[in-house]
Amino acid sequence: RADETVDVTVDYTEDLERVLEAVAAVATSFADGAADTVVGPPEVLGVDELGPTGARVRVTVKTRPGVQAGVARE
Repeated sequence: RADETVDVTVDYTEDLERVLEAVAAVATSFADGAADTVVGPPEVLGVDELGPTGARVRVTVKTRPGVQAGVARE
């Protein structure tokens, strides 16, 4: 098993609760459609960093070994 991390930067003007819900819904939908590469549900870790252009939300996805880079690109 391998873990892939996906970061999404959102503007500070966005409703963070709504953003987290949307990220979780998209990540879950992706995982459901990629059962051949994704192992288990994605995990939305929340805000990872407050940067100059917005808040960075981090999501991790457990994948089968050797396919994590392809998962991040999708």
